[in-house]
Amino acid sequence: MITYKFLKVQDVVSEYVDDVEEEVANNRINAYFSKRSKAVLSVEKVNGAYHLRSGFKFFDALKKVKMDQFVPFVLVSRDLIDPSERLLAILKRGMISESTCWRFKYELIQKLLHDFHMNVDEIAARIDVSVEAIERYDLDADIPDFYKEKAIALGKTELVNSIHRSLLIPEGYKSEYYKLALEGKLTTRQLYIAASYYNMSYYHLYNSGIAAY
Repeated sequence: MITYKFLKVQDVVSEYVDDVEEEVANNRINAYFSKRSKAVLSVEKVNGAYHLRSGFKFFDALKKVKMDQFVPFVLVSRDLIDPSERLLAILKRGMISESTCWRFKYELIQKLLHDFHMNVDEIAARIDVSVEAIERYDLDADIPDFYKEKAIALGKTELVNSIHRSLLIPEGYKSEYYKLALEGKLTTRQLYIAASYYNMSYYHLYNSGIAAY
């Protein structure tokens, strides 16, 4: 038997809420309530609060344009007591069963890595995905989001992290090295060579022929 709970959107807790444009939000809401999606808005009650368990993109939309309205959510039983288990279940759904933005997956993986001290291999095993699928989201928090998103999409996480962590490359030049890496014009070996010349700018790197090494 399915139990529904009518809740104000603003009273539901979500691990991550994406800031979507109003037009996108309205289109998602129309798709949801016209049954054009198999995803279901569901919540579980944890210590008196309702936590989102599914329907993530539609919840983002509701949060944008209908925050103070009552919406029907499927109430699921509280089968996961441990917070890390609940987070793993949400991540698994967001990676396998539902379409979610890169930031959703990034934020949840970061919480598991740093708040719950899990490692990449453990997360991958627990949600039945490849280690590589988790590793690509293991980007340093201080890297600008634009480069994070590109690195994840292109599988350049390790190289972008190496640029960010380099103590030899001046901070003011790192964005240029990110661009080179994401354009396929910089390898790990080339980065090692460039890092030995800590005062080199992007233009020196490119014109000196190292980029074509």
